Amino acid sequence: MVHWVAKKVTEEAEREVLDEDKVRGQLLELQVRYDLGEITEEEYDEQESVLVERLNAIREAKAERGRQ
Repeated sequence: MVHWVAKKVTEEAEREVLDEDKVRGQLLELQVRYDLGEITEEEYDEQESVLVERLNAIREAKAERGRQ
C-alpha cells in the first residue's frame, strides 16, 4: 500500500513539473501584465526567458521519457 501511494505521489509530481499548459498560461499572463504596463520590458524579457527555458526543458524531458 505504501509503495502504491508513493508511486501516485511521484506520478502527480511529475505531471505538475511537466505541465506545458501551465507554463504557456504563465507566458500568457506575463504578456498581459506587460501589455497593461504592470512590468517593464526588461522584466518581461527576463521572465519570458526563464519560462521559455522551462518549457524547452519540459519538452526535452518528455522526449527523453518517450525514448525509454
